[in-house]
Amino acid sequence: MKIRIKYYAAVREEVGINEEVLDIKDGTSMGDLIDLITRKHGLKGLNVNCLVNNLHVTADRLLHAEDSVVIFPPVAGG
Repeated sequence: MKIRIKYYAAVREEVGINEEVLDIKDGTSMGDLIDLITRKHGLKGLNVNCLVNNLHVTADRLLHAEDSVVIFPPVAGG
């Protein structure tokens, strides 16, 4: 199944692209996707927040065909 992934801020700089479409297996979790992205782009210790279809998700969220994924760094403020 294909999903579209958009990268923002420091994550975009680390990955080197704004977005990509990946073909993943049914039953892939958000955590599995982060592992895949980490390996594909040679990253280490990727600490991110994730949205799927505009909703914040955790690593155990299963992905579905045509999901829209947004990955961005943690936000800190004061």
